[in-house]
Amino acid sequence: MCERRQSGAVPVDSITLRARVVEGDPSEDDDSEAELFPTTFYPEGIFEELPRLHPDLLRPAYVAGQDWDGVEETKSTLRSVKRVLRAQNATGVTFLIPRKEQRPWSPPIGYQTVYESFFQDDTRCWFPIPRLIAAYARRRDLAISQLLNGSLRLAVTLSVMAEEIDMPMSVRSFEEMTSITDMKDGTFSVKM
Repeated sequence: MCERRQSGAVPVDSITLRARVVEGDPSEDDDSEAELFPTTFYPEGIFEELPRLHPDLLRPAYVAGQDWDGVEETKSTLRSVKRVLRAQNATGVTFLIPRKEQRPWSPPIGYQTVYESFFQDDTRCWFPIPRLIAAYARRRDLAISQLLNGSLRLAVTLSVMAEEIDMPMSVRSFEEMTSITDMKDGTFSVKM
């Protein structure tokens, strides 16, 4: 899930959710019931656990019309998210792992759901999340997690191509070059 900062001077940080490990159990993959503690990745591989997320920031897990069948709980673990952040050199990123009852469309207030696969070889997204993707999702009133990987790959490709020819890629330009299809399962596909 991505943290959205309100100040225009601060870039959007990428966030995922993680559950705090139960005291006395050192396992990074513990899936026990716990409260949310964000963790930030700093240069030189340093991870710092931050104070517990305030309960007022949590949203209901089930939203009317958005409780689709077949939505599984997260497969992300503390270890897997750390691996992605290290591989992408994503310092300054704060993350959490969702609890079992959380859904991609109900991240805490100020956060955005992202998947590890967005930043691996297939999609090649990066941190911070490209402004085009965040702005497009905001304009369409979508969670980034509702866009299929190919949609993100397309946005990254067009952003890189535009940068190479020194042409800014705005959301409006992106929308003129693409079409969006509702997949009727809570996801959306963006194609040229």
